[in-house]
Amino acid sequence: MLLNESGMDTHYIISEKYLCLYALFEIILFDIGITRFTQYDLANRFGVTLPTGYSIPNVYNHVSYNDNLFMQGAHIDVDEMNSFFEENRIPLKLSYLSESPWLNHDYDRRIYSPIKARQYYIYAFSYGHLYHEYNNYRVGHVALLLNCPNDDLIEIYDPGPRNAGRKIVNRNFMHDAMDAIDGGVYFIKPI
Repeated sequence: MLLNESGMDTHYIISEKYLCLYALFEIILFDIGITRFTQYDLANRFGVTLPTGYSIPNVYNHVSYNDNLFMQGAHIDVDEMNSFFEENRIPLKLSYLSESPWLNHDYDRRIYSPIKARQYYIYAFSYGHLYHEYNNYRVGHVALLLNCPNDDLIEIYDPGPRNAGRKIVNRNFMHDAMDAIDGGVYFIKPI
């Protein structure tokens, strides 16, 4: 669920299991008026890694299997995604910034709403680390930055599927969760 320029909710997507990153890309595309690509279309285009024996209806291309929790889900290549944007005349550019405890990343320290500026930040982090679930410590997950209410807190949209919705989390906890799996942030901006 994002806010458009008038402050109204525009779209709400709950991820299919293992497609959380693609669900966020679907939300972002919808937010700029592109409705022809679903999380399933993106998974078929870019691929997904599932546990052995698991299947997702409507996902049949580029499926691989691995029982290592850390390897499951979507793994996006920035250049490939930018080629997709260009091929489909989508006016966006994707970049990726690795989390590093030695760098001061202040993109989520400002008090503002990046969505209203049509700038999108997707955190890639350890689900278990952020939500204090030890058994899910090596599970990678993503969330979309919605707002920065102050220097200590951020508002995110977690696409789930479990416990999907808007959440307020501690900014430093998010960065620790990113660092826990050598994660980072996908930055999508209009061109």
